[in-house]
Amino acid sequence: MSFRMYAREISPPVRISLLVVTLVSLGICSELKVRVRLSDGLIGEEILDANSENDDITVEFKQGDGTHITVVFDFKRHYADLWKVGIGLKASCQSGVTVQPGETSHLVEEPVEKDVRIVRALILGEPERGQNQYQVLCFVSRLDHHEIIPTEFMARLRQKNPHLVRTAEEKRGVEHLHMDMAVNVSHAGHLYTLIHNLCKEAHEGFYTRTADTKHWLDKGIETIEFEPLPQTVDVSGLQRCPSTLDLWQPCFCSYHLRLEWLPCLLKYCRSRRGAAGRANPYKCGIRSCSKGYRFDYYVPHKQLCPWDEET
Repeated sequence: MSFRMYAREISPPVRISLLVVTLVSLGICSELKVRVRLSDGLIGEEILDANSENDDITVEFKQGDGTHITVVFDFKRHYADLWKVGIGLKASCQSGVTVQPGETSHLVEEPVEKDVRIVRALILGEPERGQNQYQVLCFVSRLDHHEIIPTEFMARLRQKNPHLVRTAEEKRGVEHLHMDMAVNVSHAGHLYTLIHNLCKEAHEGFYTRTADTKHWLDKGIETIEFEPLPQTVDVSGLQRCPSTLDLWQPCFCSYHLRLEWLPCLLKYCRSRRGAAGRANPYKCGIRSCSKGYRFDYYVPHKQLCPWDEET
């Protein structure tokens, strides 16, 4: 099995092991469908969509139990609307921007790096067990740029044999995220459109982290109404959900997922030595990775965490 990649720096093709990347003028969106083996052993399909205009990458797939997973990696340098008061910005995660009596304010636009990762899970419920037909979870956190290649390169990936089942070259560990802040969906009007559209149905399952909210606030990103969640040290006797017998007792829930195939790194090759005797490196492919995520968070009753069971 062989594949080809073409680069601007050289004319001859270079054989690589997985994908064809053609450096051509790009459209706004580019979609790649990759067949993968899911953690339950079933064959699934990941849809990777690179939006060059918005500078984000969306990965979608359906698990064997019907759960629909959407992960968005948002790199874009946004222009955030900020209320400026005098020469300073007065804001807090709890109350938003404060304008003192007699002060003048005006709305300005400033470029800010969002670097946001949004994980959305639409989980089918079991009505016969008293559950809703479905439940939506949303986890919003800072994006690690080493997690996936930039949008401009993702948009150039082309697959030669789309019917083959892909296995990632590198299996990365599980990123453990402690989600200690809840986002109030009903007061999330300041959220930018992408998060709002993905998470508007996550009425009892929209989470982020204190450190991330502070980072975004420091960057000048529009403020959101957050609510600190109880921690283990705050609630005496609070247990993990699998150890909680009463369905209506609060507990700590965990949600796990794994992306089985991501283009995580760019590969570089060296061209043949030219007249000057130098071999110039050029981008000639990608390295694929799989990566797991574990989200821990507080729920007011175990009924909201039916998937977290003892094994």
